[in-house]
Amino acid sequence: MSNPITPALIQAHLLLASINADQTTLLTAIASAVRSEIERETGRTFESAAYTEAYDGNGRAVLYLRHDPILTVTSITLDGSALTVGAGTSPVYPPVQCVWDGDVKRIGCIRLTDGSSFSYGIQNVIVTYTAGWGTAPDSLVRAGVMWAAHIFTAGRFPSQQNANVVALGERPKIITAMIAPFRKPWGVS
Repeated sequence: MSNPITPALIQAHLLLASINADQTTLLTAIASAVRSEIERETGRTFESAAYTEAYDGNGRAVLYLRHDPILTVTSITLDGSALTVGAGTSPVYPPVQCVWDGDVKRIGCIRLTDGSSFSYGIQNVIVTYTAGWGTAPDSLVRAGVMWAAHIFTAGRFPSQQNANVVALGERPKIITAMIAPFRKPWGVS
């Protein structure tokens, strides 16, 4: 799994002409800790991943998925019957029964377009899809790089006992503000 918050980007942000192998190792550990915290805080992953999940039908035409942004939906079955799916970005004929919304700024959801609803039931909707940022948003990567540089210059380095532990400490408010638009809303898993 590659991290878009790289030692090279942190080095460039700090205007360091060169860094040695120990500093590269240290920046890699810091970048990994920052990435993990950003993913935890936003509820979204930098890497895309495939998911097959069962949901309870809710009697509505919209179903919110656990992971977003949605990149593709491979299949949806409702009460054992396959639905036709599309991205909802361009009209097709015959029309699809279900579309998805993968916009990063909105909640990832699938929506029935044929006037029906996800019938009430327990685990009666099966969705196979890919979600996550295929390419992390530039402003989020910038926030991660700035935060990692802040940690590096503040001297919160990994401990001698555990080289993977980085004390993140308090981050500057500007970084919190840069991450905020990418957080999932409360109540959305």
